[in-house]
Amino acid sequence: LRLAGYTGKGVFDRSARKRLVAVTGGVPRLVNVICDGALLAGFARGDQTISGSVIDDVARDLHLLTDGKTGSEPPPTRDRPRKRSWFGMFR
Repeated sequence: LRLAGYTGKGVFDRSARKRLVAVTGGVPRLVNVICDGALLAGFARGDQTISGSVIDDVARDLHLLTDGKTGSEPPPTRDRPRKRSWFGMFR
């Protein structure tokens, strides 16, 4: 954010940073995707800072979290279609 010219206070709070590491394992591409989704979700909600719950919501929408655990859901089938979420419309 600093490289993009942002000079305000931190956007991601401590719980968001901890959840981000837990969900992505530090993989740069996943960090980027989750942060992008979290910033979009935070803007849509009118949040000034991104919390851990926003990270979890985005990770769940991207099927990186299931029932509070890291890991992916099995792919959708005819009997079990993909769950749709507000963030899913951007896929």
